Amino acid sequence: MPENRLFDKRCAQHYISTGVLNQEAFLQHLETLPDVAEKACPIEARMGEESPSPSSETNPPETIPPEIP
Repeated sequence: MPENRLFDKRCAQHYISTGVLNQEAFLQHLETLPDVAEKACPIEARMGEESPSPSSETNPPETIPPEIP
């Protein structure tokens, strides 16, 4: 298995719990990663609004044609 896959945050806990990855090695890897916080951009989101999104008004949902026997 390629080593960089071991450090994938989404899978690391599984690898640690099964003994494939050492907790200390994972923490050391995290410390070597660069800080890229300044590259982040703010995201504005609102929840609970009832208005439809602009794309749904101009683009109706696609319909799937029936299969022809």
